[in-house]
Amino acid sequence: MKPLKLEIIPFGFSVTFKSKIYNKKILKGSLLDVKKIIVAACGPLMNLLIIFFSIFSKYEYLKKDIIIFSNLLILMFNLLPIYPLDGGRIIKSIIHIFLGRKTAIIVTNKIENCLIIIITIIGSIAIFYFENISIFLIIIYLWLLVIQENKRYKIIKNAYT
Repeated sequence: MKPLKLEIIPFGFSVTFKSKIYNKKILKGSLLDVKKIIVAACGPLMNLLIIFFSIFSKYEYLKKDIIIFSNLLILMFNLLPIYPLDGGRIIKSIIHIFLGRKTAIIVTNKIENCLIIIITIIGSIAIFYFENISIFLIIIYLWLLVIQENKRYKIIKNAYT
């Protein structure tokens, strides 16, 4: 990689490199979205690393199972495609790169709304079967996230029209 420019800023140096990305959409305006995808993927990746290292660790069996199970739950929860969560950020950035910002907002909102209904149905069955109140609390939290994102979606939709 060849540096394009070197800047001296008050807190140090800034080096800009020539990008080898061939997609013109990414190169022109969506390189920031590629960075957002990488940052959003770091959280679930850390959960995977913790699971991997705990499998090969020398903890007693019960502690190892708790670590693996809790990190697996956090991983699955973070990868839900609901916007403030990591999965939602990844989906929105990928759609933004290939289809544009307006389409990314519309598609992400539709995915969120469909998914929350499916999660509510499955969660209701799980509450009845497992008799666990924590499932109900998680569903309420996810509904609050989706309602908040729907309000933001309506404001952005009105701005486009």
